[in-house]
Parts: sequence; structure tokens; C-alpha cells
Amino acid sequence: MDGFKLVLRLHTPVILPAVTPRLETLLREALCRCHQDWETAHELPIRHDEATGVPRGSQLIFGTTAAKPMQAVTTKFISKHSVEDMGMVVSPRRYVWESGPKKRKMSAYQAYLSPYLVFYGDGDAERCVKLIQMLDGVGRETSRGAGAFTVDRVEPDDSGGWVRRAFPPALAPEGLPFEPVNAMEVLIHGSDPVAVVRPERVTREVLT
Repeated sequence: MDGFKLVLRLHTPVILPAVTPRLETLLREALCRCHQDWETAHELPIRHDEATGVPRGSQLIFGTTAAKPMQAVTTKFISKHSVEDMGMVVSPRRYVWESGPKKRKMSAYQAYLSPYLVFYGDGDAERCVKLIQMLDGVGRETSRGAGAFTVDRVEPDDSGGWVRRAFPPALAPEGLPFEPVNAMEVLIHGSDPVAVVRPERVTREVLT
């Protein structure tokens, strides 16, 4: 299988960072965990496209069904504080939380919930699945349960769906299947941000 469509079953809302996660972002994080090395540019199991200068992996796409639409939700977590902000330590296992400015507060995040997440890619689908399964979630606050998923299925895809991602404007393929948005993004790990055209941050696809 070369071109593929990876469908993830989403269990908790996704909090999107400023740059919508792309398939290579997730694969790189999984590879870094494997090697315990976040500095090296590990070889990705998806192809690098010579014409456009980017990996052949799409950005995150929310997958919906006719019965289960996408929702915008507010997710709240206890705000993170330093030890000095936590009040007086009474015992190693118990804290007394002060009122006023040192009282623990809830931070609200805009998040999105849909039945599935979709990524398109071109490369070694089996290895991509194995790597993706190593991750806790997608997006921000994954350490606190946001963006949790399991792999639902992977299907062959000859539609070229991987082009649903950011490109340098001069190298973007003709006839992109989205209305381009101008932005600044890092396209290759370790490089500087560059001008790009990309899809909207939040895109969705109806699955059957």
C-alpha cells in the first residue's frame, strides 16, 4: 500500500495548537519517543515529495458521519501552578489551597469533538499505524486526556488526499482541493517558519 487513508476513532475533544497537526508531526513525535532523541531528524515512513518540498502527509481532518456531526466544545482543566503558588504544604501527600490569588483556578480551552480523525499519507501505512499507536493523543493537553484516540482502520487511497496540508505558495500543486489560507509555518523540522498556503485550521470530511 502506498497512498492510504488513516482513520482514528476520537474519544475526547481535540485542542488544536496554532498549527494544525500534520501526519509527519505525529510520526516524528513517535519516532523521537522510540529513540529517546528529540534532536535528530529521524527518517519518516512517508515519502518526501520532491516537487513541493514537503512530506506526503495531510493535516488533521475531523471525520463525521450523517448521524454524528462535529461539535465545538469548551474543555476545562485545573490551571498549572508552581510549587510556590500551591499554598502551604501540610504533609507530603496533602496540600492546603489558599483562597484569593493563590487559589487553584480552571482554565478553559476551545476544543473540537467528532467521531473520527482522518489523515492521508503516501508511504508505509503499516509502519505509520504502529508508530501512531504509541501516542497518547493529538493536539494540546494530551497529558491530561485531551485528543485521546485509537486506530480504527487504514484504507488504500489513490485520491492524493495527502495534499490537504501546507505548501510554499510557489510550489503548491495546481487545483488544490481547498481554498488556500495564507500563513507562516515550519514545514521541515528544525527549519525556520516560511510563508505557506494551507487549508483552514478546522476541516472535516463526512465518512460513510
